Amino acid sequence: MTLCLPFSGLQLGYTVIFGWYAAFLFIRTGNLVSPIVAHIFCNMMGLPAFSSPRTRGVTSVAFMAGSVFFFYFLFPATSPKLYNARLDGCSCWHGYCRWS
Repeated sequence: MTLCLPFSGLQLGYTVIFGWYAAFLFIRTGNLVSPIVAHIFCNMMGLPAFSSPRTRGVTSVAFMAGSVFFFYFLFPATSPKLYNARLDGCSCWHGYCRWS
């Protein structure tokens, strides 16, 4: 019982963070494929194993480098201009720029 609460809290935490990220992908790109592909990738990769003493340093460096690159490319890679096929001059998929 004492280990159930921390593990449940960890699972709830990364589920909430992934939900925010999936919603962000859907809102930024305007298609459902992006969050589905991200969900498949996250399910395949799982959480990193930081507890292995043999690979602790390598895993930590790879995690930090991946985090830096993730946040650096987050907005350029999810730009609505990359995923919008409209020809009416509106750069967003939900049409906010035409509401005026």
